[in-house]
Amino acid sequence: MKITAYFDDYNLIKAYVYKPFDALSFKEAVIENTKGPLTFKIGKYEDKGNYYKYILELSEDYDCDDYRLIFRNEKHDIYLRHIVSKKRFEEENKIDVSILGSFYYHDHTTFRLFSPAAKSVSVYVLKDKLSYPMKKIAFGLFELSLAGDLEGMAYLYEIEINGELKRCPDPFAYSSGLNNAFSYVIDLKKIDNTVYKPQTVLKDHSDAIIYELSVRDFTIMPIANTLTHGKFVSLMEEGTSYNGQPTSLDYLKSIGITHVQLMPVFDFGSVDEKDNIAYNWGYDPVAYNTLEGSYIKNVSDPYAKICEFKEMVNTFHKNDIRVNLDLVFNHVYKADEFMLNIIYPYAIYRYTSDEELSNGSYCGNEVRSEGQFMHDYLLLMIKRYLHLFDIDGIRFDLMGLMDIDTIKDVIELVKGFKSDFMIYGEGWSMPTVLKRDKAATMQNYAKIKDVAFFNPYFRDSIKGSTLDKDDKGYLLNDLGRSNDVKKALSAYKDSHLFASPLQSINYLECHDNMTFYDKMHYCLKGESYQNEMQRAKLGLAMILLAQGIPFIHSGQEFMRTKYGKDNTYNLGDYYNQFDYNLRNQNLEMVEFFKDLIKIRKAYPEFHLTTYEDIEEKVSFEDYYEVLIYRIKDLTVFFNPCIFEHIYPLDKEYRIVYLGDHFDDVLVSKAIRLSPLSLTIIKGT
Repeated sequence: MKITAYFDDYNLIKAYVYKPFDALSFKEAVIENTKGPLTFKIGKYEDKGNYYKYILELSEDYDCDDYRLIFRNEKHDIYLRHIVSKKRFEEENKIDVSILGSFYYHDHTTFRLFSPAAKSVSVYVLKDKLSYPMKKIAFGLFELSLAGDLEGMAYLYEIEINGELKRCPDPFAYSSGLNNAFSYVIDLKKIDNTVYKPQTVLKDHSDAIIYELSVRDFTIMPIANTLTHGKFVSLMEEGTSYNGQPTSLDYLKSIGITHVQLMPVFDFGSVDEKDNIAYNWGYDPVAYNTLEGSYIKNVSDPYAKICEFKEMVNTFHKNDIRVNLDLVFNHVYKADEFMLNIIYPYAIYRYTSDEELSNGSYCGNEVRSEGQFMHDYLLLMIKRYLHLFDIDGIRFDLMGLMDIDTIKDVIELVKGFKSDFMIYGEGWSMPTVLKRDKAATMQNYAKIKDVAFFNPYFRDSIKGSTLDKDDKGYLLNDLGRSNDVKKALSAYKDSHLFASPLQSINYLECHDNMTFYDKMHYCLKGESYQNEMQRAKLGLAMILLAQGIPFIHSGQEFMRTKYGKDNTYNLGDYYNQFDYNLRNQNLEMVEFFKDLIKIRKAYPEFHLTTYEDIEEKVSFEDYYEVLIYRIKDLTVFFNPCIFEHIYPLDKEYRIVYLGDHFDDVLVSKAIRLSPLSLTIIKGT
C-alpha cells in the first residue's frame, strides 16, 4: 500500500494513504520512533479522490528522532516537510553555513554537508566511480575527510532522502563542471588576491553612472574585432576597434561611465555550455556559487570559473570602472533540480496554504530568503563575491520578492567592505505569500533607506507605459505630462516615493521590454530619423541631469533597437547583440552622451542628496512647450517640440551647452532654443 507521511509541525503529521482501502481502518495505524510507539489522534481526514489525506496530532513534539508510520504491518518513514520552515525548527537547528562545502589541504580534503532530512550522505568521486560514506556528526550535519592531494577532483554528493537516492553538486563549491554537472575541489591559496582600486573617489551614489550590459551581447558581433567573443576575457581586450572606433573595453573607457552592471553571470540553465548555441539572458539560475560556463574561455580548467571573472573585474578597476552584479536571488530555474532543494527540501521555497509553490516571480517558484538557512546561504554567497571578486554593487532582480531583514543584513555586510558599495533593485510588489510589510518593495522604502529602487514613474512619464505599447510619454508628444517630468527631475520630492533622491534609479530602458527607440518608432510613425535621434538625446539628457542615480542600457546611447520586440531573453544574438555598426552610424548621439556624462561629473548641482537641498535649490518654469529646470545658478532648457523658441533673459549668463556642443560665450538678452534640443546656461 502506498503511504507517504510528513511532519508539517512539531506535533502535526499529514499522511496520504492511496486507495483502495477502508478509510475507517486507518485508526489501526501506529506511529513510533526509536523510543517506541507514540500517542496520537486523527484530527480529520479528507477524501481526495484516489487517496485519503489524514491530519495526525501527536501528543508529544518531534525531537529529531527517526519516525515511522506502521499500517497493516508495513513501515513507512515519516519525512520532514513544512516543519523545517517553522521558526522553532530553524532556531534549534541553525548551522554555521561557513563550515559547509569542501576544504582542501595538501594531504586531505574535508567535506561537510547539512541535510536534516537525509538518512545517509556520501561523497561520490567521479574518477573512481565510488561513493565514500560521510559520518553524521550532529543532527543534519555530515562530514568526511578523504586522504591524499585531491586538488581538482570532481565530485558529487549522494543523498538518501525522502525515500530516494539522489546525486547533486555541492552548493558551496567554488567551481563546477560543464552545466554544473559536478563540483571541483579547489585550493583557494592558488587564487591571486591582488586588488586594484578604481582611481575616482565617489562621494555618494549620485556620482554613479550605471551602464547595463550582457557579457555575451557586448562582444558577440565579429566586427567587435576581439580575439574571443561573448566571454569574460572578451571584455578585457584592449586595442580593439571597428572602422576606427573603439570596441569592447576601449569603448567603455571612452564614454566615461563609472559602473558596468553585468546581467546574470552565475550559472544559469537554459544554455548548454558544451556547444553554447542557445541564447538566454540568464535569469534562470542553476547555481549561486559558481559562474556561468558559457562565459568561460578555458572551460577545462577548474580554476577558470574563478580566475577569468576575477581578472575581468580587476581589469575594469584598473581602468576606473566599477562592477555591479545582477543577482537573481528571487527564484531558480527548475525547483526540483536546484541543489539546495535536493539537500534541504521544503526549506528553500515559499509555499501557499494548499502546499503549492508560491509563484510571485512567474517563473514557477520563489526563493524563501526569510528562512534561516537560505538567508545565511545568500549572505555567505554575497560575502564570497565581495572578498573573492571585489565587486562594487548589487542589483537585485525582483527585489520585492526578497524579505526586508535579509536586505538589511546585506547592507550591514557591505558597510565594512566599501563605503561606496551600491545596493539597488526592482522594488515591484508581486503576488507572493510573503507578507507585504516584510517585502523589500518600493512601498517599504523607509525601512531600507540605504537601498535604491528602479523608478517606473520616471520611465513611464518620459517614455510612456511599458505595459501599454500605445501609451506615449512626454518625449513621445504627450506634453501634458510636463508636471510628471518635473517630479521625475526632482526625484519625486513631494510624492513620498523615497526617503531621499539616492533611492531613485532613473532610467528609460533596461534589458527587458521595448527599447526607447523601438517604443518611439512605434508611437511616432512617420517621424524623421533625425527627429527620433533628437528625442532620444533628450531622453538621455533627462536621465543624466535628473536628481538621483542615472542608469543607461547599453546601446541606448545610439538608439539601440530590438526590431520592435519586447522581451528578447531567448531570441538570440540578432535581436540582442551590441551593434557596433549602428554605433558608428550614430556617432553624433554617442558624442552627445559623452558630453552629458562630462556635464554631470562637472556640476554638483546634478548630485543633490537630500530633499531639503532640492526644495531649496530646484525650481521649474514652463515657457510655451519648453520645460525649464533650474538648480541654483544653472538653467536647463528642454525643448521637446519641433518648433524653435526665443527665451528672454533677465541678466547675463554663460552658455554651458548649446544643442549638441559645449560653448563658452556670454548671452544677456535672449537665447535661441532649437527644436528638440537641450540648452544649459549658468548665471555669471
